[in-house]
Amino acid sequence: MVLWASKTPNYIFLSILIVVSARHFQLGIQVILEDYISTIKFRDFYIKLTNITFYFLAFLGLIAITKIYFGAHV
Repeated sequence: MVLWASKTPNYIFLSILIVVSARHFQLGIQVILEDYISTIKFRDFYIKLTNITFYFLAFLGLIAITKIYFGAHV
């Protein structure tokens, strides 16, 4: 897996996959929060918390893939 991810096209596509997946998960959770939390104050707080969480997770994923990409010695 490390050798596979260390190739440039695979690194690029895997990075795009991480960003798109994180955004997709964030939007899905946001829709659920909008549907089931009726208090606007709490809903906005949880949506902001969800945004921060998923952006942080996407950032960590990109860091991990970048470490693999630059750290793999073939």
